[in-house]
Amino acid sequence: VEDALDLTERLSRSSVVRQCFTRNTFRFFIGRSEQRGDGCALNTAQDYAAELRNDFSQLVTALFISDTFRYRRQTPVVEEQP
Repeated sequence: VEDALDLTERLSRSSVVRQCFTRNTFRFFIGRSEQRGDGCALNTAQDYAAELRNDFSQLVTALFISDTFRYRRQTPVVEEQP
């Protein structure tokens, strides 16, 4: 690695970095770690974003329109007792 720009360029071309970024974006927006049945949603979101030049907004859009997001279960809110 020559400098920060070279590192940035190399990271942007790495499929491992894209997979990691997709997985962490999934975890943030879905609110949980991925499970066995989430592989399709992850792959679809990553492929959709890649088709559109790895645009982050497209990655998020693909996650939001996935069945995993649309049919997720909400965690119950537990109110604290005074």
